[in-house]
Amino acid sequence: MIGIFLGLLLGIIFTISRTKKGNLLLIQIVLLFTCILCFSPLYGANVGGMLSCFCAILASIYIFEEVKIKKILYIGISTLTFLILQKYFILWDLNQTSSTHWGIWVQSIHEKNLSFSFEIIYGKLKQIFLFLLLPPLNIFIFLDWVLICKLRNLKIYDEKWGKIFFIISAGIIFLNDSGVLSSIYMLFYFLIPIYYFSFSNE
Repeated sequence: MIGIFLGLLLGIIFTISRTKKGNLLLIQIVLLFTCILCFSPLYGANVGGMLSCFCAILASIYIFEEVKIKKILYIGISTLTFLILQKYFILWDLNQTSSTHWGIWVQSIHEKNLSFSFEIIYGKLKQIFLFLLLPPLNIFIFLDWVLICKLRNLKIYDEKWGKIFFIISAGIIFLNDSGVLSSIYMLFYFLIPIYYFSFSNE
């Protein structure tokens, strides 16, 4: 789901940017924060999804915002907002009859139960590297990245968008235990509008 959400969202922003002048960064940030809400314990309880959306916000601000003061301001406000939301999400989560792994993990750190915390992290990392090393998903992610690199030969290609997708794709892979599959979906959904505009301009 996180791959589809991010792929479609960024694909929509890219499509609008091709037909309308102006800075769409603020709209993109608001939509990404909406995704964070959707992946919070209130609804989806997908920790990797929340962190991936936050990674996408920081990457988008860093690459697309050209004014240094605004870049620092946006990153600071976004980080503060994210932390405030997390505090609310965790408190809400721990007050439920059955807490999610996000609430339990944060609580274990607070109670200094580090062995339990590292056990969860180890299990996630093991699954991530298993997906990366075993076919066929690693083959598909490699082919997706090849397609992104091939965009350099297209007039529609924008180097900034290429950087965004490499950063977010890598973030999704290492922040989700099924991140390789999520990254494949994200890149696939974004490639659709890019190739559409490319062929329509030929």
